[in-house]
Amino acid sequence: REWPAYERYGGIYSYPINTLFSSARINPSLWAPKIDNIKVKGYAALAGVLGNLYGLDIDYYVSVDLKGFRNAIDALGGAMIDVQTPVYDYHYPADDGLYGHMKIYVPPGVQFMDGRHALAYARARKLTSDFDRADRQQRVVTSVREQVDLSRLLTPGVIEDLLQTVKKYVRTDIPVAKIPKLISLA
Repeated sequence: REWPAYERYGGIYSYPINTLFSSARINPSLWAPKIDNIKVKGYAALAGVLGNLYGLDIDYYVSVDLKGFRNAIDALGGAMIDVQTPVYDYHYPADDGLYGHMKIYVPPGVQFMDGRHALAYARARKLTSDFDRADRQQRVVTSVREQVDLSRLLTPGVIEDLLQTVKKYVRTDIPVAKIPKLISLA
């Protein structure tokens, strides 16, 4: 309620939640007025709105770029994923850096996916629901987590690739001193 955006939107942000981040970056004076760094206003807006919605204090954020997701899975050697139901998206964003679209189809069954295919499986949104998509995203993360083993991590270059991916594609405001505790929770 202390943000100008509260009054501007009448206390209700009626647009899709994924537009909030961009709105805060485009109109920084409306969001988190006590934060001077425009680069973090989008995160502050999301934390504030979602915290208010769920009745939580959100202290920190972690943002993973989609390329980082893809690269991390590739660095780990891909993953076997049990696709429960087929996924078809006739309007999936092209991954060639252009604004085109392509059709994707992921049949049911256990299948190996590299980062590009795992990302498409997790992100597909046409002809499906947000709940289905959230389930697929969780399935990918769980599959990768269950399949990572120490021998793979110790393969020459893997840890270096993961560190470069994290450095390039992950943004957070979690203090460095808290990272070991977070890792132990994971």
